[in-house]
Amino acid sequence: MFDQLPTASLCFTAVTALLLIGASQPSTFQLLRPQYIVDEDDGFVKIQVNRIAGIFGAYDVIWKATDITATVSKDYKENSGTVKFANLQTTAFISIQIFDDPIDEPDETFKVKLTEVTNDGKLGNIIETVVTIRDNDLPCQGLCKRNSYCNKATQKCLCNRGFVLFNGKCEKPCFGKCCVNALCNVKQFKCYCKPGFYGNPLIACDRPSEFALEQSSFSVKEGDGTVEIKVLRTVSSQGAVKVTWVAKDGSAKHGTDFVNHGGDLFFANGEKEKVITIHISNDQLYEKTETFSVELTSVKNPNKLVNPKVAVVTIEDDDKPCHGLCVSSARCDTTKHVCVCNDGLLGNPYKECHRPCYGKCLPNARCDESVNACKCNRGLVGDGVKKCAPPCDGRCKSIPHSQCNLKTNRCVCDDTYHGDPYTTGCKCGTSHY
Repeated sequence: MFDQLPTASLCFTAVTALLLIGASQPSTFQLLRPQYIVDEDDGFVKIQVNRIAGIFGAYDVIWKATDITATVSKDYKENSGTVKFANLQTTAFISIQIFDDPIDEPDETFKVKLTEVTNDGKLGNIIETVVTIRDNDLPCQGLCKRNSYCNKATQKCLCNRGFVLFNGKCEKPCFGKCCVNALCNVKQFKCYCKPGFYGNPLIACDRPSEFALEQSSFSVKEGDGTVEIKVLRTVSSQGAVKVTWVAKDGSAKHGTDFVNHGGDLFFANGEKEKVITIHISNDQLYEKTETFSVELTSVKNPNKLVNPKVAVVTIEDDDKPCHGLCVSSARCDTTKHVCVCNDGLLGNPYKECHRPCYGKCLPNARCDESVNACKCNRGLVGDGVKKCAPPCDGRCKSIPHSQCNLKTNRCVCDDTYHGDPYTTGCKCGTSHY
């Protein structure tokens, strides 16, 4: 039968058949795409819903919006609704109002989902879409100035790290003028040195200087004229500082053995050492080694005196005893400053000291120091240099009635006796000499 129909009749019959099939098939609906992006100031987002199968009949497509990071009534208005499709209508739109607030915030999202279709309609594969609301506001409404940023949580401008608020502006503390080891009082906007540091907070803050003598003892020869004692400044050399010192008597006395007795040392800014110069008196007298002391006594706070604060100065005498005038066999009496001959010697200690009688006396003789002459010991007669012997060589004792004449050193007969005691002997009678 169809073979006998005209061609136009065949086309019409095919279309009619398709329409009849579409009329009997339920429509299917889905979203155009799974994601939409909208700027906050766009006002609305339009989400396209398509009828992808079955074009006949009227349908209602129900949708629902769900918060993700965006919040309904705050970031967008509607959270549910219905899209109506008329007969033969293939496209419709879900229109959701977007709220434009002045607050800078991260991009936010919410989800729109097709949930149901009336009249036995069906849902296709794409039934959800995520809407991203892009924020277009400046942080803190663009009010943050130089050296600041916007805290998005509070929407307040805060100073960048290392900056503080001063007179409505974010500035470096004290305008960055504080030196090393100094801090800024941000209320008064004034620099001050850290605790334990001193100085000008705009130039330099350092720990207090410490002052000490270079060593605890010094030695000087009397003939050197001066002794130099070095004072050292450590820890810091910041600022001008005065240090007071004093010299104290020991066995050496001020005015006699040394001249200076005290004074002040002035350390300039950056200066690390000074010298105390003390004049030593050279009396040209031989004397014992003597000492005196030098002491650092005061320094202005907060600077400190540390050990050694006291030094002992030893004056070594370099004068010769008795000006070196004593002969080698003599010594100097340092209490009287005169030369004396050594023990056992006689003479002029400035010219010659010698043994008594020059050591010429016989063993049985002695030296009469008053005349520097040798004399025989008591009971002996003779020349103390040549010979000392008993009177008359002791022979008289062997001759009866005789005795020794000490003047002549010869034996003579006793009184009332006469004769030659050496030959005939002494006989009673008148003595003859």
